[in-house]
Amino acid sequence: MRSGVFARLVAVATTAALGGAVLSAFAPSASAAAPAKPYDFNGDGYVDLAIGSPNGKVGKKAGAGFVSVIYGSAKGLNTAKKKVFTQNSKGIPGTAEAGDNFGYSLASADFDRDGYADLAIGAPGEDTAAGANAGTVTILWGTRSGLTTLAGSSAEFGDPGRNHRWGESLAVGDIQQDGSPELFITVPGTSMFKWFYFRPPAAASGAAVRPGAAMEPGGAKALPRRRGGVAAQSADDVNASWLATGDVTGDGHDDVVYAWHDADWPAPAERRGFVVLPGTAAGRLGDAVSVVFTEVKSLAVGDFNGDRRKDVAVGQSSAKGGRVAVFPGSASGVNSATRTVIDQDSPGVPGAGASGDGFGTAIAVGDVNKDGKADLAVGTPFDEVSGRKDAGRAYVLFGSASGLTGKGAQTVSQSTKGVPGASEKNDNFGFGVTLLDHTKDGRADLVVGAPRENGRDGAVTFFKSRGKAGFLPVLSVRAVGAGTFGVKGRNARLGGVLGR
Repeated sequence: MRSGVFARLVAVATTAALGGAVLSAFAPSASAAAPAKPYDFNGDGYVDLAIGSPNGKVGKKAGAGFVSVIYGSAKGLNTAKKKVFTQNSKGIPGTAEAGDNFGYSLASADFDRDGYADLAIGAPGEDTAAGANAGTVTILWGTRSGLTTLAGSSAEFGDPGRNHRWGESLAVGDIQQDGSPELFITVPGTSMFKWFYFRPPAAASGAAVRPGAAMEPGGAKALPRRRGGVAAQSADDVNASWLATGDVTGDGHDDVVYAWHDADWPAPAERRGFVVLPGTAAGRLGDAVSVVFTEVKSLAVGDFNGDRRKDVAVGQSSAKGGRVAVFPGSASGVNSATRTVIDQDSPGVPGAGASGDGFGTAIAVGDVNKDGKADLAVGTPFDEVSGRKDAGRAYVLFGSASGLTGKGAQTVSQSTKGVPGASEKNDNFGFGVTLLDHTKDGRADLVVGAPRENGRDGAVTFFKSRGKAGFLPVLSVRAVGAGTFGVKGRNARLGGVLGR
């Protein structure tokens, strides 16, 4: 819960306000040599794992939410080094309240370019003076010892209002390609997303929030749709929204892909879809180069064919057993006519689709075999495995010169030889997936979440990449449960939200 116009902030150093945003700034950390990769919170080169538990219980506050972090190492996830953050953690502004949903969304970049990645955390259920469910975003700064509550800040860009659900989805990009990241935030209560810049203080008009970064407003984009045959910028709310960034058009600037689901929009054909908005050197987003009306349940961007243009992948888990649709990038955006659709019945994909499997519920991009082409992890959390309903599994689809393909696809579950535990009813293994390089070998490792494992404590399972061999047979695997983080019995549902 926040009080005051925007928030009551715990400030160790200074409090800065700009353009409707409120930040709490903190003392600097020791600087490393170069900007860190996303999710490398301690700058050691090993990517770390952030896990959101937006429905988690904090004290007696159901759904207050928390975030768990476990650090990477040469052997994968290091269970000896982990941390849990809540809005009751010392140094984090505000207080954990029922329904805040802290940890609903996650995004990472080295915002202050000090060599340690930082973490943005969405809490769309947060009540503020603007109203219930206005939402907030909190940023935790990385340090040599990793994320710390002594280096956090709460940011509210603009003026969120009642039921705006600020921060339901987050993404990081660089639309200017100047080396300074931007943070993109959905505001589904207004059908909009907004963004702001982190720049070196000398080059920015905003107030400094860290020695290496000043924050300033970027802009806002409303969802372009049509009303009664006339183009309109929608000010209505949407039921769900997603963001992803990447250079779809191949001009050297990140573009923004914004997807939505609006169940009561008067034109049924336009209730679901995504738009591609081009980045520019001026730091603005141009008008949509592509508007595609299609089901979206998950969203990712990656270069699956190695042509240096990012392709848009969407999970469409409602279709029979579910599917993934890939829209190749081009200089003019994407074209529905050139899309590729892959499901459990596609050539090369193990198994067979059945109604309700949920193939595509979660997707994530990474280069598993170090061939320069993106691969795709696909969660299928409601698949029946070993006779256990909704036990779930995950797939890995590989990129190729012709794009994403089912050829050579692999699948893992808790019934796979070498994987800890067993497939059980309602585990939902595959509800969350990531492909990040936790071992610093240049290959993306797979992490799969099972949020209903062990009575909704949840668990995540780490699979080390075997390079060209993918993940099978299992080389190195580690399961991490609620006991590791000390959150048993708190509805953690570990693995439901994974930083990717």
